[in-house]
Amino acid sequence: MTLIGIAGRMLAVAGALAIWLAALGAFAPPLDALASFMPIFLAAMVAGLAVARLWRRGGWIAAALLTLIPAIHAIGYEAMRPIPSAPASGERIKVLTHNLYARNHDLPETADAIAHTGADIVLLQEVMPG
Repeated sequence: MTLIGIAGRMLAVAGALAIWLAALGAFAPPLDALASFMPIFLAAMVAGLAVARLWRRGGWIAAALLTLIPAIHAIGYEAMRPIPSAPASGERIKVLTHNLYARNHDLPETADAIAHTGADIVLLQEVMPG
């Protein structure tokens, strides 16, 4: 077995395991965060199968198909679920998100700019202590 074949098998198994762990998030809330990455896990599994050329072996195909069930279900559910719109008569809020760390050499000026946006909610990213 070649190094590429081993890497492909490892990728396929890791992708399949991640998909099943993400699917278990419906029953174990700490695993639910993995569901957001389901398409990536699916791509990893398929890429691993392709790299290792495992589609030629029937057992691997059966395992891959069994793993597709929760992946397609989860991806389909997220893609098809209705997203309710806000009522037209509801109160509008302004939300601002800002990354403070990336090449920011003037924090007081940044704080002033954020304060003058009139945002109701401010979300700051990459806030460094000190």
